Amino acid sequence: MGTTAEELLVHVLALASAQARELAAEREARRQEQALIRSGQVLSAALDLDDVLPVILRELRHVVSYDTASVQERRGDEVVIVGGEGIDLDVFEGHGFDVLDGGTPNGDVLKGARPVIVSDILAEHPYWNFPHPAHLDSGVRCWMGVPLLLGGECTGMLTLDSYTPDFYTDEHARMALAFASQAAVALGNARSFDALRSRMAEVEALQEGLREQATRDPLTGLHNRRHLMQCLEREVIASAAEGSHLSVALIDVDHFKAVNDTYGHAIGDQVLADVAQLLASQVRETDVVCRYGGEEFVVLMPATTADEAARRADRWRRAVASLDSPAAPGHAHLTVSVGIAVAPLHASMGDGLLRAADEAMYAAKSGGRDRVVVAEA
Repeated sequence: MGTTAEELLVHVLALASAQARELAAEREARRQEQALIRSGQVLSAALDLDDVLPVILRELRHVVSYDTASVQERRGDEVVIVGGEGIDLDVFEGHGFDVLDGGTPNGDVLKGARPVIVSDILAEHPYWNFPHPAHLDSGVRCWMGVPLLLGGECTGMLTLDSYTPDFYTDEHARMALAFASQAAVALGNARSFDALRSRMAEVEALQEGLREQATRDPLTGLHNRRHLMQCLEREVIASAAEGSHLSVALIDVDHFKAVNDTYGHAIGDQVLADVAQLLASQVRETDVVCRYGGEEFVVLMPATTADEAARRADRWRRAVASLDSPAAPGHAHLTVSVGIAVAPLHASMGDGLLRAADEAMYAAKSGGRDRVVVAEA
């Protein structure tokens, strides 16, 4: 009995339908492969951890469809959610699942280093501690977890959720696992980069601390002579360029040798620290106060005339005289002699300015100490 025209038509349509499905499957496979290649390129370009997590979740959607997803990181015996898409991070971020208790599919993913699919989280399944209570009201039905494998170690996992029961298949798991291998490398690189950046910040802070120590006087905490000379040359140039005055005050503690001889060097050191603290508390932000050496201090005062510098120095002199110093309880108060020099009035270079201030300071001592003298023009 021959084939009827109707049967022939049904056969042709069936073949056409099968071919169409095969073609669609081939196209989807090519799309997924291209998505994997593109994702690998995008992930390899992301180094910052804050950037990597959203990139992983965005690119994952191009490879395997999901309604919600998360990135989870292994920390000891737990796997902890560190990023997510479509989930309430206020609820889930930082939430950990026990890897060892066997009550969640997350544990099976990590222990077995293989994908796990729960076809319907609301139906019967072998996990007594799953789903999470927040899952019950989320609309999620199908769940898939794939491990993040790096160097033979399972460092975390990706989870994908669908609102459709029985949505994920072994083919989805295969593609998600291929993507996860790229994501694991990207996360590993980001973690390494983050650790390197933190270490570099520590090294930079240490170097900055060492640089600061190199310019600080350990006894008084003030900047030292080295820092003074660097600042002095800079301020001389700046004042010349601006056409302003730069005043320098050289301050010497009177009879300091007698303090050391009478009360000992520990008391002498305390005197210097007290004077330094006083000066530091009374200078402006634009001023630079340094320990010049021994019992001498220098204050640089940008944009300050000779008269103004002398008035300020006299306030410091009176403040030192009123210090309750441990050096001479019940005896004479501390005093200082101060010499003032101003650029460009007394000198145009840093060394000359210091010499002029030094000569003025010795003139103050010769005049009876406990006074301020401005250098002669």
